[in-house]
Amino acid sequence: MPTDKRGKTETLVHGISASQGIAYGQSFLYLQSDVEVPSYQVEPEKRIQEIARFDHAILVTRQQIQKIMSEVDKNLGPEEAQIFDAHLLVLEDQA
Repeated sequence: MPTDKRGKTETLVHGISASQGIAYGQSFLYLQSDVEVPSYQVEPEKRIQEIARFDHAILVTRQQIQKIMSEVDKNLGPEEAQIFDAHLLVLEDQA
């Protein structure tokens, strides 16, 4: 791998961008792990409870996104906070 002027290793990352252009800056790899999602059957008598649990998770997640959106709006501005509108739309998708 090539190194920059400071002797640090550079890594080229390929992916799909959200917008055109080139980004230059420091990046952080927050988590590097494979997430295993458990699969299980819900007993017929517990389906209503499971749906309620899911609905509650959606509600809590919506509140968390709205809180983050508010903080970003306050600290960085409304344009930067707009990305969270997309998160809310994904959350509301019935598909």
